[in-house]
Amino acid sequence: MVGLLVLVCLLRLRLWLGYRLWLHGWLRLRRRCSRLLGCWLIVHIFLVLIVIVLCIYVTHKPNLKNELQQTIPSSSRALAQLVLWLCMKPYKQIDKAERLEIGILLERGYSDAEIARVLGRDRSTIYRERKRNSVKEAYTPRKAQHKAYVRRTYAKYQAMCIVKNMKLREYIETKLLIDEWSPEQIAGRLALEADLTKVSAPTIYKYIRSPYGRQLAYELDLAKKKRRKSKAKWQHKVTPLEDRIFIDQRPEAANTRSQFGHWEADFIVSGKQYGSASLLVIHERVSRYTLIAKLTARTVSEVENSFIEALPFIGNFESLTLDNDIAFQKHAQLSKLIQAPIYFCKPYHSWEKGGVENVNRLIRHYIPKGCDIAHFTDQDIWNIQHKLNNKPRKVLGYKTAKEVFAYYQQQAIQDHKHHQNYQDYQNYQDYQKETFYA
Repeated sequence: MVGLLVLVCLLRLRLWLGYRLWLHGWLRLRRRCSRLLGCWLIVHIFLVLIVIVLCIYVTHKPNLKNELQQTIPSSSRALAQLVLWLCMKPYKQIDKAERLEIGILLERGYSDAEIARVLGRDRSTIYRERKRNSVKEAYTPRKAQHKAYVRRTYAKYQAMCIVKNMKLREYIETKLLIDEWSPEQIAGRLALEADLTKVSAPTIYKYIRSPYGRQLAYELDLAKKKRRKSKAKWQHKVTPLEDRIFIDQRPEAANTRSQFGHWEADFIVSGKQYGSASLLVIHERVSRYTLIAKLTARTVSEVENSFIEALPFIGNFESLTLDNDIAFQKHAQLSKLIQAPIYFCKPYHSWEKGGVENVNRLIRHYIPKGCDIAHFTDQDIWNIQHKLNNKPRKVLGYKTAKEVFAYYQQQAIQDHKHHQNYQDYQNYQDYQKETFYA
């Protein structure tokens, strides 16, 4: 018996060494050591035949492990376990017939070890089967088989919870197609909803890529974005703005987003081959709330009129951050209008007002570069603004910008922080109005 164990161990060692030798130049070694390799092959063939015989013997005797434990001394049991590890047949999951036997044996008072000895299984296998598939601490073969089936089904396709829940499925598809939410935003928002099942973002992705969501994936067009070609650099002309206060002097509360009321503004312009129509985008740093106004021309008067229309809705400004556009050349007059300081980014440092720049990138999904903004109606602009402000955001705890903005506005009303010229905002009831044009 000991000799057999030694042969089996040598077999595994020899197989490993042979594989390594083959990797490092089997053909070259064969030419140089033909006789040695010939003997080596004969020994391996003999050992393989021995292992095959052992495997056949173990297959026809499932209780071999228990017999070996009873017959082999304790000093040799480690080697016996090694033989069993080398020769035992592959693990097979418990089927319906074995669950019936387990149920019968449990009714007769058999322990896990005794059941394992009868079925030729390990005791831990019986223990896990009884713990995982029991219902109310009682093992029933029929219920155990059902639980195992359900577990295998969900393990194979974890998005079945979306397929079987019609209400959840409609909610996810609506948010993906109509509201244009991402799976992460949907999953984060579901965590805040009380009447819907909670699912993770990977589960939603699995549903989209499954046969049930194949049409959905086609409509969403989940292909990778094409890499943009780099454009040649050209010299910009610096806008002559006088008496500017640069962003270095902006309060720390605005930089850290710890105080409500600090805004950023920027333009989105039409293509060079089109007219002068543009969009004025105003972005609040704490709530991420965005206001969009369509301008027929990028002039000082148009900008001032837009801010005048926005003031009753905004209520107050703590500060305003702009770039060095020529339309802001009368920034001192604009500062008096909003009664708040205005700060400017350094030339060619538009990334310093990253909040509004990120919003511009999102708006470009609806209004691509090079198109004519004049072709978009006021309703189109409002729809874009509505979608941006009603998307849940991870940075806001999957709340929407509209919800956070309304919360801070209500706090400002209660604390009487609104500007004195616009106290009528307290009587403002139409919270659904999200644009500042008529």
